[in-house]
Amino acid sequence: MADKFVIRKQTRSKSYMMLNVSPETKAKVDQVSKETGVPRVDVVAAMVEFAIEHLEVVDDDE
Repeated sequence: MADKFVIRKQTRSKSYMMLNVSPETKAKVDQVSKETGVPRVDVVAAMVEFAIEHLEVVDDDE
């Protein structure tokens, strides 16, 4: 696999925003948080940042 999702412990930001996800996605995030000991808010922030950095936007006609 070329890309890996790596979580490193870091200081927490003082600004938070609510994010709505499905119960299934929340359960997956909870599992990652439990396995790594990283707070759920930091797991989600890292996942979103990773997704943005690897995002490719394509036109509907492609």
